Amino acid sequence: MSERRQSTRLKTLGLSTPYGEVMDISDSGMGVFRKGRVVCAIGDEVKLVLSHGSSDIELNARVARVANVGLFRHEIGFEFIGISEETLTALWSLTDNACSEFSGPRCFIAA
Repeated sequence: MSERRQSTRLKTLGLSTPYGEVMDISDSGMGVFRKGRVVCAIGDEVKLVLSHGSSDIELNARVARVANVGLFRHEIGFEFIGISEETLTALWSLTDNACSEFSGPRCFIAA
């Protein structure tokens, strides 16, 4: 079983990074949708700033996957590196706050 399947992935709304919009997130990483040119490659270690409104969290991550899903459209998979329990708690709080602004299901389990 791959590591990305060991954590529940939740679909998200309203979260963004400099790399694009967050599609789903788990304890171990996240998927991002990007329109335009990809500015990272598999294996790159990056500093992610995950933001919603005036709140943001800084995370260290490794690019695990880059997939072309259309003309100038990409999905990028990030694996978190050395995430602390405190940061993880702040991450889920930020995710919950972002999703609460949308009507319908707040966050739901990804297929």
